[in-house]
Amino acid sequence: AEQITASHPREARRRELAEKYKIRTIEKNADAVESVKARENSGVFLCVKPQRIKGVLDELKTVVAPDQMILSIIAGARIEMISQALGSEKIVRTMPNTPA
Repeated sequence: AEQITASHPREARRRELAEKYKIRTIEKNADAVESVKARENSGVFLCVKPQRIKGVLDELKTVVAPDQMILSIIAGARIEMISQALGSEKIVRTMPNTPA
């Protein structure tokens, strides 16, 4: 858990996540990616509602490292769209089998 960093805009939710899962939490998405990108084999999990994806990708496009793996669970977010927005070829798209 100490290797996981999550971001959320609300302080109360960050505190809840940190306490429950013993992970590091940060307010801004770009700061979360920046804080882990120097780690070997670091990755970025995109886990937002589909209507937020454009804004999140805009935030991340200048901070994602070329060698970082991007994993998306966002419904309707095509690999090509994520790749183009982030300038990355290392993208995995997965579909959870349970309602989020």
